Amino acid sequence: MKKNILHIFWSFTRGGAEYLVKEIAENSSPSLSHSIIVINNHYDLDLINSFNKSVKFTLINRKPKSYGVFWSLKLINSIFLKKNRIIHCHNYSLIYVVWIFFRTPKFLTIHGFDTKIKKHRLFDRIVCVSPALSDYVKNSFNLEVMTIFNGVDNSLIKVKNKFNHTIKLLFIGRFDDDIKGVDILIKAVNIIVNLGIDIHLTIIGKGSKHASHIQYIESNGLNNHVFFKGLVDRTTVYNLISDYDISVIPSRKESFSLFAVESMMAKVPIIVSNIPGLSEVSGNHSFKFESENADDLAQCIISAITEIKNMKVLSRTEKSFNHAVTNYNINLMIKNYDNLYNSL
Repeated sequence: MKKNILHIFWSFTRGGAEYLVKEIAENSSPSLSHSIIVINNHYDLDLINSFNKSVKFTLINRKPKSYGVFWSLKLINSIFLKKNRIIHCHNYSLIYVVWIFFRTPKFLTIHGFDTKIKKHRLFDRIVCVSPALSDYVKNSFNLEVMTIFNGVDNSLIKVKNKFNHTIKLLFIGRFDDDIKGVDILIKAVNIIVNLGIDIHLTIIGKGSKHASHIQYIESNGLNNHVFFKGLVDRTTVYNLISDYDISVIPSRKESFSLFAVESMMAKVPIIVSNIPGLSEVSGNHSFKFESENADDLAQCIISAITEIKNMKVLSRTEKSFNHAVTNYNINLMIKNYDNLYNSL
């Protein structure tokens, strides 16, 4: 009898956790069946429709932060109908709505540096996506955890074969707040442009900070240097990363970065902030700058451009590529999650 893995989310948008589950659900052992339950009425239908049809979704359509019996009963019923089940939560607070299933194994994957982990001992297994995050959870909450890196199928990613005459920078991510450091990146671009260096930055993603970023861009005359592309689907991302010359991940906080891994697999040099999690994931051959420091980031970008011009960067990107495919390949991730599901 197949084990039914129920992945439960409050919301389901385009983030690392959602793409992680997509890879797991579509590639795991035939002895496992995967379903996804989304509680809130906050989800991306295009993303949901991109899943293999064997992965079944249940949309509870609860209004965020609302209380009520109807949505609770619908959730309980959707879980109860699945026999031989394992509940896999992707946010710690989901324990408050699944704790009543006493005899059902409950797993939690922690995707970021979360300081509000409560009721954690009600989970049977806790997974972190990087060693730095595992150390943080162990030290902060005295919990036993395991590390399973996110994985990417590098065979789907187009590899870079030439650099552009005008250097093109790329950032991919949300910017609902300042955590991703887009403001630092735009300031660094401004510093470089003021030095007379012509570079272009493309920002893929969306967020509530868009207006403030546009205001800074316009007030500093960067309209011909910084461009927003909005949301782009994963297949398109895999094909376009190699069109750019440098990927930049200027995050103030980051436990992992799929964008960094994807860029390494595309043999595009990456620049990352020197924060826990991101520094380890990006390996020893990425460019690193002091977090929060736009001047240092600008200098890093200039150093990367110099290496691109004299082609020394090729040795760096080859080593980063090997680091990524060795540690973050999809087959290793699937094997580790299959072992996890079969451990109980």
